[in-house]
Amino acid sequence: MTTTSPTSATWYLAYGSNMSWDRLRQRIDVHVLCHSRDGALTAVLRGWRLCFDKAAGDGSGYAGLIANDGSAPDAEGVLWPVSPAGLQVLDSFEGVPRHYCREMWQVVCSDGATRSAAVYIQQAAVSEAGLLPRRDYLNHILAGIDLLSPAYGDWLRSLPVCGQEVC
Repeated sequence: MTTTSPTSATWYLAYGSNMSWDRLRQRIDVHVLCHSRDGALTAVLRGWRLCFDKAAGDGSGYAGLIANDGSAPDAEGVLWPVSPAGLQVLDSFEGVPRHYCREMWQVVCSDGATRSAAVYIQQAAVSEAGLLPRRDYLNHILAGIDLLSPAYGDWLRSLPVCGQEVC
């Protein structure tokens, strides 16, 4: 895996559906500054866990992060090198500033290095605890699990979705 990015790149940490290479390319295409998934890194967000508390408007939830109370593993994600213009496009897809805000966080990468990365955090005004993802949405997330730790991948595969549980 590549551990450096082009000088004009910002690392973007995807912990939701943008872990899917195909989905990310569909959204920001030329603004991803690597030519394949091999240009990605992985990272752990220590003290934070994945949730689906960002209300989708149909009773399901989109990915978000909340402080980890120990009920789930620390969140993992895929770091993609993206251009500044790519972050602007992602802002639009993520609904900044109403639905998510973009913050710069220090993340611990799989190679042990700490890097600064853009992370999208759901806004409290559009959050609702206890939501579940739709199967199609979770499938985008699952498309990137081979880049994550096996234990986290197993945990992601075990998550309930709308249709298996009441939304």
